[in-house]
Amino acid sequence: MKITVKIPATTANFGPGFDCFGMALPIYNYITIEETVMPGSGIQIDVINEKEDDLINSVPTDENNIVYKAVELLYNFIGQTPDDLKITIKS
Repeated sequence: MKITVKIPATTANFGPGFDCFGMALPIYNYITIEETVMPGSGIQIDVINEKEDDLINSVPTDENNIVYKAVELLYNFIGQTPDDLKITIKS
């Protein structure tokens, strides 16, 4: 199974609307999650950065990654464990 999600960037606290107004921007992150076919391969997290940005380069590529944590919560909610996953984050 392979799933790709396109997530727009946003801005909040837009003008006098404080937390009521926001705007989606035409800048996107793409996150692809797939179960690997090689048993015992564990998790693999790749971060692809179109610009050289130190902030993106500091994204964890282990079990501390926020995307992995969200996937882990979903798996736990349905009573399973995420064993062998490949997560690709394109920013």
